[in-house]
Amino acid sequence: KKGDYVLTENIVIYPDIKTTIEKGTKFKLKKNISVLIQGDLYAEGTENENIYVIRYEKEDPFGTFAIIGKNKTSKVKLNNFTIEGGSEATIEGMVFLGQLSIHNSETLIINSKIIGSTSDDGANIRNSYVEIFNTTFLNNKFDQLDLDFCNGKIFNNIFKANKNLEIKNNDERNFNGDGIDLSGSNIIIRDNKISNFKDKGLSVGEKSKALIVQNYFDNNEIAIAIKD
Repeated sequence: KKGDYVLTENIVIYPDIKTTIEKGTKFKLKKNISVLIQGDLYAEGTENENIYVIRYEKEDPFGTFAIIGKNKTSKVKLNNFTIEGGSEATIEGMVFLGQLSIHNSETLIINSKIIGSTSDDGANIRNSYVEIFNTTFLNNKFDQLDLDFCNGKIFNNIFKANKNLEIKNNDERNFNGDGIDLSGSNIIIRDNKISNFKDKGLSVGEKSKALIVQNYFDNNEIAIAIKD
């Protein structure tokens, strides 16, 4: 139901249960706290009433917000959904590498924001069909979007890093990763803006196939890398 919630312990939804989050709902997660949904998820906000998943304390990232099709492919729809300030976690013996982690799904993400993670990936999606439209990926610490063994479409999104973020211990080696990182995936990538990455704007690797049309790359160390 719509409302403000402070989560102080993990929430795990059992397999095959459909979860709906009403517009205008806000979850504030305390340090290392995670949510795992093992079925369908419909989180559909509006322009004026976003759904938020954010950290409770500014300096304390939460764990992960994860969806997995445990017994069958999950259906996931995120619309006007904002997630910020998460990291990664192991829940129920499963490792999730993004603040937003989605496995074994049919996923649609539109008009959303995925920002400010401290994990390997702002969003990590695996073994899924995915469509992402009109969504902003901003200032996630390493890769903004990591697609592993996925098929789908990435249209009209913004991928942007802040090159001036503080670097601790003078170690720049993986501080700022890729805008989009593909592994074993077949993706149409069209009309996106990808900028400010110290590594690659778009990395096409590990037997991926990408159709790359009318994207705008600016101020990246490498615009597009095709590897492995």
